[in-house]
Amino acid sequence: MWKKLLTIGFILLALDGIYLTLNKTLFENQVITIQRTTMQLKPMSVIACYIFLIGGLYYFIIKNRRSVLDAFILGLVIYGVYETTTYALFKNWSPYLVVMDTLWGGALLALTTHITYAI
Repeated sequence: MWKKLLTIGFILLALDGIYLTLNKTLFENQVITIQRTTMQLKPMSVIACYIFLIGGLYYFIIKNRRSVLDAFILGLVIYGVYETTTYALFKNWSPYLVVMDTLWGGALLALTTHITYAI
C-alpha cells in the first residue's frame, strides 16, 4: 500500500507541478485581484491538500481498480466543489478559472490513475 501511495504521490505532484507552473501567472493575478496582495503559500496546508488528494484517489479509485472515468469524475467533484464555492464567496473570482481548474481536477486524477495502472 505505501509503495502505491508513493507512486500516486509522485505522479500527481509531477503532473500538478507542470500545470501550476504553466498557469502560475493566471493564479497569481487572480489572487492579487481578490486580496490585493501577492500569493503566500502556507506549506502545511499545501501538504495537507496533497495528502487528501492522494489518499482519496487511492481509497476511492486505485485500491479497487476503478475506471479512469471514475477517477475523472472524482476529480471533477473535488475541484468543482472547491472552485464553485470560491466563485460563490468572492465577487471577482474568474468563471474561466472555475471551468479550467475543475476540468484540470478531472484530468489530473484520470491521468494519475492511468499512469499508476500502467506501471
